[in-house]
Amino acid sequence: MDKSIISMSKLLLKLDSISGNNKVMVFASRIHQVKIGKEEIENYCIWNKSGLTRNYLRKTEEYELLLLCWEPGQRSSIHDHNGQRGWCYVIEGTIREEQFEFPKIPGKMKLINNPFLKQGELAHIRDDIGLHRLSNVSDDERAITLHLYVKPLERVNVFNEFTGTMREITLEYDPIAPDSYRDGSISEQVR
Repeated sequence: MDKSIISMSKLLLKLDSISGNNKVMVFASRIHQVKIGKEEIENYCIWNKSGLTRNYLRKTEEYELLLLCWEPGQRSSIHDHNGQRGWCYVIEGTIREEQFEFPKIPGKMKLINNPFLKQGELAHIRDDIGLHRLSNVSDDERAITLHLYVKPLERVNVFNEFTGTMREITLEYDPIAPDSYRDGSISEQVR
């Protein structure tokens, strides 16, 4: 039996129903089942030529689900995850994930891993793996990624690549999610 999750409504139902003692493992299992395509989420995408957009889909006490939209060449800052676990699923495009060591002394940060994630691939990050920066590697194609954080990620530390200095920032959303996703009601039929 195919357990793939191909719609946002089904994903939200699955995530909202997680309970018990081993929640992180169940969240990980659910995000590994995701096979959502661009046609399922394109109405929820918003684009900004001056920076990637962080589009809020659902936030509960247990998790946060975001849709990030990347114009060609856009990238995030180097950042931590404030003790939370995160997954990034590539819906469209190719994303470069640069992983860095936490800086121990001032100076240029050390790159420790540099994978490329293609459509349908998934990455996992937590602070003991390292810091990371994501970027859309294309010069002419957009990228779309789905991000799951267990627990919600409200603040992160961002790092200067050349000095290793950090500062804390509060994360913001670009307000595009349909009300049916935000308030917990789901108007579309589960596939």
